[in-house]
Amino acid sequence: MNEEQLQELLSVYRHRRPMPELGQRRAAVLHWWLAAAAVLAIVVVAIWPKNQANWRAGFHVLRAGDTITTPVRIHSRVIGYVDVGANTILRYEGGNRLSLEQGTIHAKTISPPGIFIVDTPRARAVDLGCEYVLSISPNGGGVLRVAAGWVGLNNWGQSLVPQGAKAIIAPDGRLSPPLFEDSAAAFQAAIVRGDLNSALPLARRRDALTLINLFRFATPEERLRIYDRTRALVAACAQGQRPLGNQKEQKTALTCYPRAAMRKTKRTSRVGETMREALVEVFRHDLKDSRLAMVSITDVEVAPDLSLARVFISGLNADETKGIARDLNSQGGRVRHFLGQRIRLRVTPNLEFRYDETGARAGRIESLLQEIKKKEDKT
Repeated sequence: MNEEQLQELLSVYRHRRPMPELGQRRAAVLHWWLAAAAVLAIVVVAIWPKNQANWRAGFHVLRAGDTITTPVRIHSRVIGYVDVGANTILRYEGGNRLSLEQGTIHAKTISPPGIFIVDTPRARAVDLGCEYVLSISPNGGGVLRVAAGWVGLNNWGQSLVPQGAKAIIAPDGRLSPPLFEDSAAAFQAAIVRGDLNSALPLARRRDALTLINLFRFATPEERLRIYDRTRALVAACAQGQRPLGNQKEQKTALTCYPRAAMRKTKRTSRVGETMREALVEVFRHDLKDSRLAMVSITDVEVAPDLSLARVFISGLNADETKGIARDLNSQGGRVRHFLGQRIRLRVTPNLEFRYDETGARAGRIESLLQEIKKKEDKT
């Protein structure tokens, strides 16, 4: 809703009587109280969503930095709830972010995609409207199991995990592709250890999603084998082509596959998170654009030399969010100026805003899975 539509909607409350004459103290006092009441109403409206998002453990309101080490259910009226298991260390980072150091949580959300985030020592789980169980061992490895919806698991790679699938986080941070729980145990084991010779013959139609995710780290020869097996399982799309041998042709043929993110280190991850929090404040206070209220900053990727930062945003309307990203890029210097006032860096990185395709990609893959299921039902 833009400003003109808002004014038209509120026009029925417009004051239509002439302004009273000044001079009577009683009227002045009344106006002072009305002004105070109006300011109070504005303050209440401004802080109300923030209060609603508070996390609670029973009647106790969590504060940023609080650590939970006992089994308990925490809940937020705008996010959902999280069940904390035994032998778990869970820290509340503030806002809609939690940090799971070790142990197990069961999360069920009602918030829009991209809002609820759980950090682990090796990866970040981004809720896309879902229910999932996340377990982390003391060495930082773990497993994510999705019971409903989708979860994006990110570090320097990405694993988009649908309902009924899991993803494994290795102690060194490597992420497995999504693995459906009902796939053959031998297939899952082969995928985890990177054994294509054993995995490809065991793949079912439904496992095409797993194979697609192998493209990111496969060699040119392996990509050809993965593509041929995937095509044998699922009819190629109208625009699909067999990946070619040289790097330039592969890049052209594989543009529909997940983006290759800039490799993250502890330093760039820390800077990226600082920038994300600062940009939230820039969106909220510095940029006078009402559309930004419907946008979430899902991630900030920073180049190793800090010369560039890619800011990924998501929203409920894909076309509108893409338009917002274009507008932000057109006024990048202004946004960068406001950002520089809120972070302590010698040089503020150049900003590149992008629409986060994670949610849209989830929808496309969901359609693919539905088609596969229909074919399996017919057979």
